[in-house]
Amino acid sequence: MQLPLTLRSRMDAVNEVLKQRITAHLAIVSIRVMEARIGYLACAPEIANAMLKRQQAIAIVAVRKKSRRYSWHGRGCFKQIICR
Repeated sequence: MQLPLTLRSRMDAVNEVLKQRITAHLAIVSIRVMEARIGYLACAPEIANAMLKRQQAIAIVAVRKKSRRYSWHGRGCFKQIICR
């Protein structure tokens, strides 16, 4: 089974598909494409914000799993629980 074509998991395959598609368009005017790569990838502010919130939520869950000695007390802070 082949993985889906994503920038995160198969960048080399993405670059190859990009090269093939550009080559197909430029072949009409006899231009040969040697290489094609994505150098910079940007997304809309709404998407970037949603991705950041997801990343932060994952980080909070990871901290909670790593150490049960800390408890979430809102306002972005943790308070240490003293275990007896």
